[in-house]
Amino acid sequence: MSKKKRDILKRLKPEEKRLLDQIRQEVEAQGFKEEVIKGISSPMVAAALLSDIIKSGLDDPQIITFLQGIRDKFPKDKHVRKEIKRLAFRLEKRGVNTKALITEEEDDFTPIYVDVAEQQAYVGPIIGGSWQRIMFLGLYLYATRGIDAIIILMSEENGIDNF
Repeated sequence: MSKKKRDILKRLKPEEKRLLDQIRQEVEAQGFKEEVIKGISSPMVAAALLSDIIKSGLDDPQIITFLQGIRDKFPKDKHVRKEIKRLAFRLEKRGVNTKALITEEEDDFTPIYVDVAEQQAYVGPIIGGSWQRIMFLGLYLYATRGIDAIIILMSEENGIDNF
């Protein structure tokens, strides 16, 4: 069963909702200007505004510079990046060039590689009264997962005599 998506507007505090209403009015009056971006104080308000823009029409040609300004103001916020990606997808469907919205950091994926050390294994007796038990100790590094593993095998108590 999938998780139900939570609406960003429901997570806003009352003062953030009032600020969002003011910003909506400014956008309707002025369009997508830089002055509107300066009035956005929190990333949740920005994400809610972007969510509203997705639901409404995308007719203004200044939308790309507006989205770049919001992205530059809140570069690390997950919700803002997500809403900008949604808007970019919708704009691409309408034939708008959105290459300016995609940063190199988001577009460039390089996996992390771990240097694999030589695998080590030791075979030797267990210190005990009989000296007849054999131990195998293997140390492994799984580079893809970055996990070290130790494998220990021991012979039974009577050792090689009953083997």
